[in-house]
Amino acid sequence: MLILTEAATIHSFPSIKKDLKKTGLAFYICELVNELCPEHQENRSIYYLLEKTLRRLEDGDLHDDIIYEFELNLLTLLGFWPPQKNLPAKSTQFVIEGILEKKLKTTRILPLLA
Repeated sequence: MLILTEAATIHSFPSIKKDLKKTGLAFYICELVNELCPEHQENRSIYYLLEKTLRRLEDGDLHDDIIYEFELNLLTLLGFWPPQKNLPAKSTQFVIEGILEKKLKTTRILPLLA
């Protein structure tokens, strides 16, 4: 069994750390990955999706569609939603919480950051 003993930060997303709304959105997308992805399974597609979304947040892209695109792509990559099938933006959270069979923690704080 391999044990990780050292790590280095490659990119710390300083703009996200300085902005409460960006921090809340980043926490939300990280919660989705943490809750929906199986533990101890490598998934490069999910990693690159997460990285791309965090970079968009870092660059100031705070449009509502960034979260919707992330949710839909994550659901599709994990096999919870068929590719090319439309999912209304207002339904993604309902679908995700249905899969998880519980409420997401970050959804309580996001309205406070708007």
